[in-house]
Amino acid sequence: MPTKVCTCGLVLAVLLELKLKMQLTKLVQFLMGLNDSYDSIRNQILIMNPFPSINNAYSMVLRVERQRLVNMQAADSSEGVALHTKWKKNKGGHAKDTCFKIYGVPEWYKSLKDQKCKDGGQARGYNIVMKELGKEKSLNLPKL
Repeated sequence: MPTKVCTCGLVLAVLLELKLKMQLTKLVQFLMGLNDSYDSIRNQILIMNPFPSINNAYSMVLRVERQRLVNMQAADSSEGVALHTKWKKNKGGHAKDTCFKIYGVPEWYKSLKDQKCKDGGQARGYNIVMKELGKEKSLNLPKL
């Protein structure tokens, strides 16, 4: 004899509510596992109505992480921009800390001058010396 199945829908409603509670529990566990640096996105997700799925919440956190990475890379590249700006600013003259009359002619300038003489007065490129954390770097850049 087959068992009779209830058709009132109460069991279905209970199962649906249980599924929603489990999803909410997983979402809260995910959000509470984030570092304190994610407080703002965590709070934004928690005030959403209805709560997003865990996949959507993960996507939102991932978007914030990628934006931070882009901002960090932009900050790292600003060093080169600062060097370029300083060079452009001093193009018409020179700074006191690089004055040849005060400190003497550096070796790189002598070799550049010798190269110009060999090439008939046409230099093949620019030689820039950068001081970075107490170390000198020499860059040979092509002439534009």
